[in-house]
Amino acid sequence: MSVNPELIDVGDIVTRDGTDEHRVIWMQVPPGMPIEHCDFFEVVCIKAPATAWCKVGEKEKNMLRRYSLVRRAATIDASAAPARLEVRSAASRASEVPHREPKP
Repeated sequence: MSVNPELIDVGDIVTRDGTDEHRVIWMQVPPGMPIEHCDFFEVVCIKAPATAWCKVGEKEKNMLRRYSLVRRAATIDASAAPARLEVRSAASRASEVPHREPKP
């Protein structure tokens, strides 16, 4: 049974009540399982809902089945997006730290 029938993925825009928009920033997928089995994820609000149950910038971890797909990340115009999704490993971040020689 699929708990993610729309195959929502990281970067996609989803809605909970139809007036809000959230960007998917993290998904919990069981090891060795396809994305269809993901049911827990984290989103960040990019358009506040009409009933003001959250604000732009707020993050929330929730069950994916409570949300519906608005549009896929591949269809989002990066220049118009309010936030940039950037995924980097710890190793790549560590390589950005400037090397300093020890003081004599």
